[in-house]
Amino acid sequence: MVLRLIFFVSAVSFFLNSCGTVKSHSDQLKISINHSDISCWLNLMPGEPASFHITGNLKVKNLESYEIKELNLNEIILTQEDKPVYRFEPVLESLNENIPGKTLTVGEEKEFRFGVKTGLEVKPELDSEKTVTVHLAFSSGEKIFEHLISDIKIEKAY
Repeated sequence: MVLRLIFFVSAVSFFLNSCGTVKSHSDQLKISINHSDISCWLNLMPGEPASFHITGNLKVKNLESYEIKELNLNEIILTQEDKPVYRFEPVLESLNENIPGKTLTVGEEKEFRFGVKTGLEVKPELDSEKTVTVHLAFSSGEKIFEHLISDIKIEKAY
């Protein structure tokens, strides 16, 4: 699992380094991400249209030498076997009751919850028997950070 991720990151890095329009390392946002409780499920309850849902908790730590004023989770892309199935803008909320907003001071760690406001339409290309990979795309100003979470099982609610 870790070796596959290292290989994938190495392959992507090699590809990006061979392109002429690659962002410099100074454009990369320096944060660390720890995730927990990532859940994907299909709502198959009778009387309602079927829908796809995802939620999760993230601990984000600022590794920059300055305060990150506005941290955004711009997009989530869900893939199966390296093929995109869903691409959407998630809802992101801070779980730190005493520190509102999305500002991170130097070295600070905050916990966030992400998800979708309403369920997503179930797409025919989604295979509920296979796992999904979650691609998280963060930004703050011009800086970006991407994080992958692999092998998330899809549950079914009847």
